[in-house]
Amino acid sequence: MSSNYVAVNGMRWGQLKPLMPPIGYDAFADALVAALARPKENFRSEATYAGHAMLRRAAYHFSSPNLSDPLQVGWALLLPPRCPETEAIATALDPLVQHRKGQVIYSPVSITSATPDVWIADHYNQMDTATRPYYVLLAGDLPDVPFRFQYNLDVVAAVGRLSFDTLQEYETYANKVVGFETSTKARVLRHSVVFATEHPSYQDNGATFLSRHFMTDPLVAMMQQKGIKVTYFAAEKATLPNLVTQVGASTGGFAPALVYTATHGLGVPGIDESERRRMQGALVCQDYDGHDGVFAADSVPNGPFLHGSIVMSFACYGAGTPQRSDFFHWCQDPALLECCPATDFVASLPRRMLAHAQGPLAFIGHIDPSWSYSFVDPKQNNTASWGNRMGPFRHAVELLFQGSTIGYAANAFNEVYAVLSVSLASTEDEFQRDRMKGKNPSWKAQLVDQWMTRNDMQNFILLGDPAVRLQFGD
Repeated sequence: MSSNYVAVNGMRWGQLKPLMPPIGYDAFADALVAALARPKENFRSEATYAGHAMLRRAAYHFSSPNLSDPLQVGWALLLPPRCPETEAIATALDPLVQHRKGQVIYSPVSITSATPDVWIADHYNQMDTATRPYYVLLAGDLPDVPFRFQYNLDVVAAVGRLSFDTLQEYETYANKVVGFETSTKARVLRHSVVFATEHPSYQDNGATFLSRHFMTDPLVAMMQQKGIKVTYFAAEKATLPNLVTQVGASTGGFAPALVYTATHGLGVPGIDESERRRMQGALVCQDYDGHDGVFAADSVPNGPFLHGSIVMSFACYGAGTPQRSDFFHWCQDPALLECCPATDFVASLPRRMLAHAQGPLAFIGHIDPSWSYSFVDPKQNNTASWGNRMGPFRHAVELLFQGSTIGYAANAFNEVYAVLSVSLASTEDEFQRDRMKGKNPSWKAQLVDQWMTRNDMQNFILLGDPAVRLQFGD
């Protein structure tokens, strides 16, 4: 499998075609070099913020007794400014707030009134260290609490998000988490379900070949070595009927602890906003024919469904879609704009999962496109940061099965994002001092690798309460 191009893990709704054509590696590298000479919205401030945040987080690690214990390091529900709507959300989530012995924080000003790093510095960081919560659950409409705010705050805290259409959904989620964690009989099995498609390269430019062989195969091997039972559906076995059957099944009434999927996420180009919100980010299965073969919100059964489980998904738009792609101001490829919505939104599939009264407790997924370059064969892609790309996935899975909270388990994604934000800013400084570096192939390869890995880590977000953890039986 050649590594001379860059592709995304997405396919188009209504077509057996990739979300966007592959970009030649050299052309992609040249586009990034050209972008270094242009102003890039928020990039410099985010890089500076990330550097300072790492220092604050290091101090937090030193002073905190146990970052995987919300009762010790604090938990809060963070909402936009107080109004009847935000007060109603707080009331709906009150069972969860009480269960966590947490606090409700109404932002004193609109969260969108400043760039995320400025808001965090002016408000979150100014809280008394004794009461500043490490676990933060965001709730409310996406226009009021944008994705960018979430992944910036996630550098210094463990952050999750809920964004539902109705108060009943918020209440259902809160009662589900509290009920599961307080029940003496509720538990999940020390068992994972891994689902990875592998489409022919003429359909998807080899993107799922890479994610299957260099992402899920190693993860399955790691879990098996640690004595975790794994049911693995790969390639021709990764069909919609198999996925529906497996996630709806249970052993003795108990669900698997983890469901991990690596597939294309569905992209819905065009102007039909309602269809985009209904289908974008749905999981493209092996038997996708342009219409059928997609695991979407409508595929989630009404009965018990992964009750108490955690779902991790690698797919374009799997967790949601921002109004503006974070990649466009770098690549300026018009194809990146074809699936952009009028406003940020959380994908329908994880929303349906989390609002299900007997469904999963948390979902980790991708916003914006995900890039298959990140899983190019390390033997062909001789870069030192291959471990950075796969390390956070292995780390998160290991910690989850050791009993960590999902927010703490996902910490490695945020740390790599912060480190590489600083590294990428340094790379930009090098270029500004000596633009001839942009003609050096090895320097450009380093730039591409930094850029890809940083954005992989940035765009994985947590949906649900960051304090939930897998609850195993005796």
